[in-house]
Amino acid sequence: MSITYNFRITIAKRKNVNLLSMKIIDSFLEAGWRLYSEKNEIIYTDIGDNDDFDFKAKSMSRKEYFDIVNQKEKHHEIIAVALFYLEEYNRYRIDVIITPEFDILISPDDATKKMLSSHLNLLDMNWYLCKIMSALTNENILVEGFSYTQF
Repeated sequence: MSITYNFRITIAKRKNVNLLSMKIIDSFLEAGWRLYSEKNEIIYTDIGDNDDFDFKAKSMSRKEYFDIVNQKEKHHEIIAVALFYLEEYNRYRIDVIITPEFDILISPDDATKKMLSSHLNLLDMNWYLCKIMSALTNENILVEGFSYTQF
């Protein structure tokens, strides 16, 4: 049996701040997360994939990917992308889902999740909290709520 770990972050809607999914993704990139896999591909859901989560892996420029994000946002589609974090000799992957309401759902990838204790199945919550919340701490984003579930 596999355990699923999910983080849910609610972003405050503010009148004078034009929040875009691209800004959220950029915030992760500025905090050290990477858009490209070890095969130099972006893993994402394409235009028209609103909730099927049929991830594609494709080599493309960052601009090409952000054009897709902008199109999905215009059509009020869910945006899903894999982000990677390199630490020492390890590469960790999270799947990030951004809803049209700017709720952010994050799931560590089973194959690369960072564990505090693997034999006890304990996720390294401190590591994830630091890496996620530091990415979402800037003048464009105001975190309104945060929850974590494990099942």
